[in-house]
Order: sequence, then structure tokens, then C-alpha cells
Amino acid sequence: MYFFILHFEVRNLGSIENDATISEAVTETETNCCDKDIISDTEVELKSLPSETESENEVTDVDWEDVVTEIDQQMTRLGWDIERGQRYLIGKYGVRSRIKLSDRQLLEFLGYLKSIPTFRVGQTVLFQGVRVMIERFVNDVVAVVRSSENPKDKAFEAALVHLSLV
Repeated sequence: MYFFILHFEVRNLGSIENDATISEAVTETETNCCDKDIISDTEVELKSLPSETESENEVTDVDWEDVVTEIDQQMTRLGWDIERGQRYLIGKYGVRSRIKLSDRQLLEFLGYLKSIPTFRVGQTVLFQGVRVMIERFVNDVVAVVRSSENPKDKAFEAALVHLSLV
């Protein structure tokens, strides 16, 4: 850290006594500007800036054990097994394990899991603005649904991404 002190010479063509008084005032000002409190405040500000070695992808103030636990809970809620989670991670991030995700990617993955609604058999949901009831799941992305307004209508398959909670 560098401090620059400007030194001004003030000359009064009058008396020498005035020159000494002005010079003393300048010296006192120079001394005050370099006060230890000011220097320590400046050092604190510099310490609060991120270091050059910190990645901009790093997130601090997060308990990663809690994040991993919450990811496990969300996967259980959705009925995802380890293989389903690995398929998603490979497709989205190109890695098989959460351990290889950056901090931001891990939080993004948790956010994605939280955003997926939970569907179950017998639940009434909306499909393209029409109320339908889920009869059964074909797999983890397709369900067989039937109109809840007219149950005699033929059942059909619908992608879960096109269903929304009522």
C-alpha cells in the first residue's frame, strides 16, 4: 500500500514569522493524515476485498453439509435414485458426482430439484389449461392422465414437464 503526502511550500513575502506558522500547520496536517487509525481503516477495507486467488464461482457462508443433505432429501421426494441423479449431472454438468461440482453448480442443482413439483397417482393437475388426473406413471418423465372434468374421455400420455400443480 502506498501513501502519497503532498508537501506545499507557502511563502509569504511579509514576515518570516508567518512562514514558520504556515510551515508548522502544514507539518501538523501531514502528520494527521498518516494517523494510525486512518491507515488501519484502509487496511481493513483492503482485506474485505476478494483476493485474486478466490474463484468468482466460490460461494461462502454456506454450510455444504446442509446443502448435500437437502439435495438427498429432494432426490428422495422426487423418487430419484443415484443413477437418475448421475444421469442428470452428466447431462447438465458433464460430471457423475456432486463432489465434482463447483459451489455455484451445487446450489444450482439444489434449486433445480426444489423447482420440480411432486406428482403422485390420483393427483389433479393442469395439462395445457385442462384439469386432468394422473392415473399412473409410465416412467420418470411420462404419466398417463385422464380428464377430471369428463372421466369418460380416453386416457392419454403426457410429459410431466407439461403438467403443473393446480
